[in-house]
Amino acid sequence: MDKLTNQKLMWNDEFWQNPWDQGGLAVICLFITTILFLIVFAIIFGLLPPLKVKRQSWHQEPSYAAHDVREMRLRVAQREAH
Repeated sequence: MDKLTNQKLMWNDEFWQNPWDQGGLAVICLFITTILFLIVFAIIFGLLPPLKVKRQSWHQEPSYAAHDVREMRLRVAQREAH
């Protein structure tokens, strides 16, 4: 029984002395961490409601939605018709 334990400990020591084994373990850990982070990220931002757009400050250019542009074109066309 003692011989089996010694062989197990010896294999464990050999594993940690091999840099390729350590690098492979590090890559696997980073991959699992990245996947878990992406899952948590998706859950958090999937549960949060979208932020409401605030009115823009006086020093910023206004951004017009498509319906606002259509209304402006219609008003300009009505002015030109008169």
